[in-house]
Amino acid sequence: MLDKNKIITMAKKYVDKPDKIIDLYDFSIVYASPKLCQYLGYSEEDLEKIPAYDIFADAEKMKNEVIGEGLFNEHGFKEINIRTKMGDVVQSKMEFYTIQEDGGFFQIGKMLDN
Repeated sequence: MLDKNKIITMAKKYVDKPDKIIDLYDFSIVYASPKLCQYLGYSEEDLEKIPAYDIFADAEKMKNEVIGEGLFNEHGFKEINIRTKMGDVVQSKMEFYTIQEDGGFFQIGKMLDN
């Protein structure tokens, strides 16, 4: 079982105020910032119950990119299409770090434009 507080503390070594932390093993959302939750129209509890790639408009493409590229790229920037709770698709720029720590792979994201 993941220790959420430990993962958040670990993420802050890379990003002072992360907006998202995704466990790449099962694509669960470990953490979503109040800023990201408001932007998407979800509560943090809602987001923690759905796979991370469900909020991405190009879900299958995103899943393949994270699996195919994300585990090997430590740091990058990407424009992504995100699906809000209401079903609208919005574009956001994100800075991300993909790291291996505590026996798992995690993607830490910071919204740059919202």
